Amino acid sequence: MPVQPAPEPEAEMDDPSMERSIRNISIDSPERRSRPVRPSVNDVRDPSNFGVQQLPPKPRRTGSGRSWWLWGIALVVVLVLAGLALFALRKTTITVTPRSHTIVFDQTSQFTAYPAATAATGTLAYTLINSDLQASQTVSAGAMQQVDTKAQGTVTVYNDYSSAPVKLIANTRFATPSGLIFRVPDAIVIPGKSGSTPGHVSVTVFADQSGDQYNIGPVSRFTIPGLQSTPAMYSNVYAQSTASTTGGFSGQQPAVDPTTLSNAQSALRAQLAQKAQAAASAQSGTTTVILPQLIQISYQDLPQTSAASGSVQVNEAAHIQTPVFDANSFSQAIALTVGENSDGVPLSLVEGQGFSATSPDESSSTLGTAPLNFTLSGTATLVWQVDAQALARALAGHDQNAFGTITGSFPGIQEAHSRIEPFWKTSFPSNPADIKVVIVAPTVAQ
Repeated sequence: MPVQPAPEPEAEMDDPSMERSIRNISIDSPERRSRPVRPSVNDVRDPSNFGVQQLPPKPRRTGSGRSWWLWGIALVVVLVLAGLALFALRKTTITVTPRSHTIVFDQTSQFTAYPAATAATGTLAYTLINSDLQASQTVSAGAMQQVDTKAQGTVTVYNDYSSAPVKLIANTRFATPSGLIFRVPDAIVIPGKSGSTPGHVSVTVFADQSGDQYNIGPVSRFTIPGLQSTPAMYSNVYAQSTASTTGGFSGQQPAVDPTTLSNAQSALRAQLAQKAQAAASAQSGTTTVILPQLIQISYQDLPQTSAASGSVQVNEAAHIQTPVFDANSFSQAIALTVGENSDGVPLSLVEGQGFSATSPDESSSTLGTAPLNFTLSGTATLVWQVDAQALARALAGHDQNAFGTITGSFPGIQEAHSRIEPFWKTSFPSNPADIKVVIVAPTVAQ
């Protein structure tokens, strides 16, 4: 039986004369791939889309970019408004440099101050602050010994009897309500009263006998038995204490070598003097002047007390008298010595290099009742005070052209500058509280 030839592959049937039917067209033939897509009903309705393949629609652009621009513009506007508000709300500022005068003191810079109770008008006056300090140190001791010491303390003696001073002799007795007697070692003078204010002076009193029964607390009223013959004086010249009397003792105590005791007492007195100087410096302020070099200290050896391991505690006390000056009066007195006229303006004194005081008075018995002489050395600067509130009131509501005239009416002003806010205004605020006055501290000579 004859063999039939194999049919040729379909890929080689490219002859157009060959019969073409659905059976011999490959599904992946180029004709199918290139055949245009039949338009849908919608495409037929839109002639422009006829025969054109539709692409997927582009996504819509969101408004996020535009929102960022709007937020940025809003932020810039807020910052600009905030800056304008800062300028508009800033206070008008006045910067003032007060008048000043630097002084170099020498040995000719001598001054005299008088007790405030007796000081004449126009003179430099001082008041007195009394205080007490104690310090202790433990030292080694030896055998026992008999010790007898008298209690002592500070009392203030008042003269509510007359405007004339009252003098009390040495060893004048002061009696407590319970009958204990204390005495003053030296004569004292009590200033006369001023109007209804009694004159007074502070003094140290000692117990009439040794013993711890004289170690008592504050006493509201000591009477003076020696004045009983004059009832009015007896009733109106009296004393009182605000601190305890201490140091009274009678009995056996361990003995301390004299050299050891002397060294301990010297060290304690130096310690007390240092504390007194520091306390005086701390008390000086804007309204008062205290010169630590003018304080006067009287020391007292207090009874020794037993300590552990056979040791002895050495005790020392100091009574401190501190002269106090009014700051403006003190500065005015110094201004007069250098020929400065303050024009009625309050002054203050700024201490410079080496500023100190020296008093030739050695005795403290007359401090508070007699004039106090002293000299100054070193440098200091007098400064005229400027009333900032008064200056603000004077400038309030005025045109800036009046600034020089107004500040010139304040004799304490050396130089002044103004900055009116906001910058577009040409007059000072009508409310003085909206004007800030800055006082520049002058340069102090060193």
